[in-house]
Amino acid sequence: MLIGMFAVIFVSAMTESCILSITYSDIFKLQKNFPRIGTIWKRLKQDINRSFTLVLIFNTVAIILCASIGGAYLSLRCAKQWFIPMAVILSYIVIQWGIVLPRTLGIRFKIPMAFIIAVPLYVLTIICRPLVLIVGLVNKPFESGRTDKKISPLLEIATLAQSAALDHEISREQAHLIERSIQLSRMIARDIMVDISEVNTLSDSMSLTEALVECHMHHHTRFPLTKAGNTDEITGYVNFKDIVSALRVNPADPSLNGIRRPIETVRETVALSELLKQFTRSYQHIAIVKNESGKTIGMVTLEDLIEALVGELEDEYDKPPELLVQLSENRFRAGGGVTFERLRKQVHKDLPDWDLSIDEWIVGQCAGNIPPNFSTSFQNVTFKVKRISRGHVYDLIIDRPFSDTPQIV
Repeated sequence: MLIGMFAVIFVSAMTESCILSITYSDIFKLQKNFPRIGTIWKRLKQDINRSFTLVLIFNTVAIILCASIGGAYLSLRCAKQWFIPMAVILSYIVIQWGIVLPRTLGIRFKIPMAFIIAVPLYVLTIICRPLVLIVGLVNKPFESGRTDKKISPLLEIATLAQSAALDHEISREQAHLIERSIQLSRMIARDIMVDISEVNTLSDSMSLTEALVECHMHHHTRFPLTKAGNTDEITGYVNFKDIVSALRVNPADPSLNGIRRPIETVRETVALSELLKQFTRSYQHIAIVKNESGKTIGMVTLEDLIEALVGELEDEYDKPPELLVQLSENRFRAGGGVTFERLRKQVHKDLPDWDLSIDEWIVGQCAGNIPPNFSTSFQNVTFKVKRISRGHVYDLIIDRPFSDTPQIV
């Protein structure tokens, strides 16, 4: 009887440490080689309280019975002077060989242990479910207000990536890439789209020459094509290369509809993981985003998806231009990249000589959210934003006081 109770203590202690130490990656390995075992462990892991409670019950009952039977045996068989030494020896045996060692072995050999105990443990959780439910009901008043959540496989993957980066097994960039990949599955098109107010479009009423000039101004490759400028009626998109080719082959044909290509349309709630599949399957790089009522609210590109995965990518056209042109005596057209130091020299002497661009200054003024047609004055100089690109000032008009005289640089 005593040996049987000790065996229960040993096995239940190993099972307890196995349940707590096995990870979703371990379960995946099991499922890859033994699908049935992996499926069972997924179910056990999803409701870990039930299996863990059952193991604790068996372990505790076995320890109590072992102590009771052992104590009774010692009181009958041992002299009084040997009772305490024998009790100490028995306690050491239970602690060392019934608790510490089996738990160590359960962690060290968790995969083989998980394979062995999967089916018996699953069957026991079904048979003893009423007992576990009773224990749960007794504990329920003490669990009110509990905020702990189940650890998802995604969170475990992110934690493992961070740990691997700290141990220099992978780089921090690789760890960030893994974390962003996980976030990608939780994001939707609305989270990364470019608002329709910032999207540069072409109208089907434009000639090829007008479209070429527009494309040259905005430095993009693909432009959504609207019907008479209505962004809620986007009929496709036009590639800048097709415009150039059409002008060479048939410069007399003014129609953009002849070189129009079909464009994907997605809902704002579509998952980015699904959107990535859609892009790769359709061999397209842009899609129009619409809300539930069918109104166009933005555009999403393959580049936006990649940036969500690897971080922001900048090319030579993403940087606000540093163009500064005098339109009249007191009016200038400037790019967002022009610095205040340059404005002080060429526009108005009372402006500060900051090594700060107009774009950086206005973005700071607006807390990162520049409203359409934004206008502000500083040192009697008026700044009127004409175009915003991806949240940054691309083009603006500057008016200085009439008392100033033009400066030649």
